[in-house]
Amino acid sequence: MEDEKLICKCESKYDYDAIKQFNRSHMYNNPRNIIVTIIAAILVLYSIFGINTDSYLRIICGIIGIIWVVEISILPTLWSKKAYKTSKIVADAKLMVNFYNEKMQLLSLKNDEKVGESIITYDDIYKVLETNNYIYLYISSNQAYLCKKENFEGDYSIIVQKLKDKLQKKYKIKK
Repeated sequence: MEDEKLICKCESKYDYDAIKQFNRSHMYNNPRNIIVTIIAAILVLYSIFGINTDSYLRIICGIIGIIWVVEISILPTLWSKKAYKTSKIVADAKLMVNFYNEKMQLLSLKNDEKVGESIITYDDIYKVLETNNYIYLYISSNQAYLCKKENFEGDYSIIVQKLKDKLQKKYKIKK
């Protein structure tokens, strides 16, 4: 890696809030969950406005719809608490990402001691989700590296453009 020029770098801490924001963003941007939420809303509307139908069916539809809405609201928080408590390596770990021209170097630190290192090319990234505060670099459909936007040092715009060029439709912006 020493022969390549560093374009920018980012250091992020995997604290409870970062994990919670990731889980919320991941869950709310999943197309399956969006479809189920729309169906739940239709069930609730049916239970309210389905006047000339069986009242038991309306009650069941309403309960199912309400359960989903409650579930989608609290699951990211519950998952975050579980992940934070059970993952000894990830909880309060730091991730340092060094972005180079063709690849990125990922260093995981726990108590300022290196616990892992990976080198990933931009072609190996599954997708990128950009939010107001983070860029999530997915390496699979449900696993991502979190890069806090305010912690980027260097030319951030070059990396964003490089990722957009490589990933095209798999680079999503959710504000």
